[in-house]
Amino acid sequence: MHWSPFLRALATREPERLVRCCTLGPDAMAAAAIEAARPDTSMAATMRILRQTRQDLAFACAIADIAGLWPLERVCGALSDYADAAIEGHFRPRCRTSATVPIRQASSCWRSANSGRGR
Repeated sequence: MHWSPFLRALATREPERLVRCCTLGPDAMAAAAIEAARPDTSMAATMRILRQTRQDLAFACAIADIAGLWPLERVCGALSDYADAAIEGHFRPRCRTSATVPIRQASSCWRSANSGRGR
């Protein structure tokens, strides 16, 4: 992990994440992160949940990739499934947009959904 400061930080800052990944395996850890990405809570709580689960998913995918347990398609699939879960579980219900909504309105909704991000 010396090639990835992000993964090293995840493993050293929260060693229980590494133990959880080794105990559950990357498949179960990724599945739990994807399921947890479907929160139905306040924006602040959702962003906290999404940050934590994104880190868990990134860690599980990296471990599975480095160990040769997952092919590239599985890694990309897990990342895509996570993005879909986050969008379906939080952003789409808040935006209530569809393909017929002009881009300007959709991006305005996106900005309002992310207005508290990074603070």
